[in-house]
Amino acid sequence: MAERVRPGTAVAGLPLVRRIVLAAARAGFADIRVHKALAGAEDLLAGTRAATLTADEPDTPRAARRIVIVPANIVPQPRWLRSLLEAELRPETLYVDPSLAAVIESADPARVLAGATRHRSAGELLGELRSAFAECDGAFELSGRFVLTARGDVRRAEAWLLRGLIKQREGFMSRHFERRISLALTRRLVATRVTPDAMTLVSLAVGLVGAAFFLAPSPAYQLVGALLFLAHSILDGCLGCVVREHGLQ
Repeated sequence: MAERVRPGTAVAGLPLVRRIVLAAARAGFADIRVHKALAGAEDLLAGTRAATLTADEPDTPRAARRIVIVPANIVPQPRWLRSLLEAELRPETLYVDPSLAAVIESADPARVLAGATRHRSAGELLGELRSAFAECDGAFELSGRFVLTARGDVRRAEAWLLRGLIKQREGFMSRHFERRISLALTRRLVATRVTPDAMTLVSLAVGLVGAAFFLAPSPAYQLVGALLFLAHSILDGCLGCVVREHGLQ
């Protein structure tokens, strides 16, 4: 039997729940709640805007509110979460994605949140909500999230995340050469303790050394300088990827 994915499972260097929360913050969500049943959730949320969802919510919203439900086994991209936040919906209607992600816009959000506190899984919560609200299949974009069903999916999810960092507007050499090397290095770096600050210093040092070689009169030294500039560009790409993958941008 495949091992179940846990909320603390690291995906590209970040625990799954923390990755969801940081992606939601980047997507523009102002109020982010994580179910109290997720073991160690408070530690995983340190330094984020998220709070744990408990039964005695002192600040339960009273006005109409859109609520997005994301199961803890989904690796989301911010653009996918933003599409859920901005989609046109009929009020008091439950929209459900095949992954069990769901969206509802309700005049009584406290009712939905109260239901969320009573259930440990998205499937159980949706069972209650389906009996209380009309339901529509969610016409959601499916390419912006990766559903983890077993631990063996983690490496494929990491490769999917890193591929998403390649922008089509980048130049040919960047997309097909520099960026591919950067992503291969990033995949190894995000699982280490190497910080973006340390990478910045290394990239800067390589660039400065490359400049000294490039300005030398010798063609051989200039070639070394050009190669060091290439290394600087690759490291700079790694830095950008590490920063985004750690939710710092």
